[in-house]
Amino acid sequence: TIRTLSVTQVLSLVRMALTAIARDTLSSQNIDSFRLTRFQDRAIRRALLASFSPSSTEQAMIVCAGTGSGKTIAFTVPVLVDSVLDTLESNPFSGARWSQLMIYPRNDLAFDQFSTLRSYCGQFNLLLRDSSDFSNVQITIAVDADGMIKKEIEQIPHPSRTRIGQWDVRWKNPKAPNVVSASASRYGGVHPNNRNEAYRPANIIVASSESFRRRLMIPEVS
Repeated sequence: TIRTLSVTQVLSLVRMALTAIARDTLSSQNIDSFRLTRFQDRAIRRALLASFSPSSTEQAMIVCAGTGSGKTIAFTVPVLVDSVLDTLESNPFSGARWSQLMIYPRNDLAFDQFSTLRSYCGQFNLLLRDSSDFSNVQITIAVDADGMIKKEIEQIPHPSRTRIGQWDVRWKNPKAPNVVSASASRYGGVHPNNRNEAYRPANIIVASSESFRRRLMIPEVS
């Protein structure tokens, strides 16, 4: 087993993650032509082995490739897989924290990557919903750049699982949103209006480095 799942189940998650990316990247007629490059394949394998091997030394990994060569795909597959594992291991509605953090040096890069990853997550959630082992799991993603964490534009799967990308009504903030309350909920898993109440955080947070630096001053984040 790998953490809480069998090897077969983890490989099934990897397959779904790759299928989600292929569906988002290519038309339905060309989806079978989706292929990983050599560096993408190596990066995904090494990241997964490093994350899930009991003997892992937790060494950092650097992926170097040219602009537009597909680095996002190389690190997104392990992120999606680990998000599901983390959700299964600690129910996010019990107040768990986020598990995946992607930091970018500029706001525009963070927004660009968020747009791409949001689409991947939408396709991934559809596959999870229709699977036999993970139908009760949905991945959430939020963006924290240029103050946008308080704007509630993050894509959250609806509990009915019929409207991928729609807000879960439990995330609605009846009061005027602010950065502190939004950060406490997205990062820390506490209700923005009642710090004693558990709340669903984002599984994946895409942040600019400056925004995240400021969030570390908030107790629920740090």
